[in-house]
Amino acid sequence: MIILGIDPGTSKDNFGWGIITEGTKKKKYEYVDSGIYRLSPKLSFAYKLLSIAEHVSSLIEDYKVNMMSVESFFAFGRTKGASRIHELRGVLEYLSAYYGIPFIDVAPKTVKLLTCGDGNGSKKKVATAVTKKLGVDLKSKTSHETDALAIALCATTVQLRKKNG
Repeated sequence: MIILGIDPGTSKDNFGWGIITEGTKKKKYEYVDSGIYRLSPKLSFAYKLLSIAEHVSSLIEDYKVNMMSVESFFAFGRTKGASRIHELRGVLEYLSAYYGIPFIDVAPKTVKLLTCGDGNGSKKKVATAVTKKLGVDLKSKTSHETDALAIALCATTVQLRKKNG
């Protein structure tokens, strides 16, 4: 199983992605790759969505992704930003359906709880836990990347919980 985790964002013209795969008995998951996808601030929002769709499609095809996991977004009073994130999520859900792969929605508190045991854990705490779970040095990675990897790590647990009610 190859899992793509996405830390969505459009307002700062970038978003994080991380790919993991099922590991061996010794390690449950293994790091494959991660990155930041940067968008030109000059692009209209429609073209940003198109650019993201093309990039995510390439990731799914190049890495033979079997599951996509995306962090839920909750906005309090930020309606324009929230609307844009939801439009981005719609594009990602479409791609999931197009490629026939499960789309797993993970709440931020769930990511923190499952990754570092604390639903209010800091980004640094999440990054440290992800580094430990994957057994690789992620110090050169951004918080968007380590968040995306944490989201990917949570995907199978969240999917299993939804199946079992």
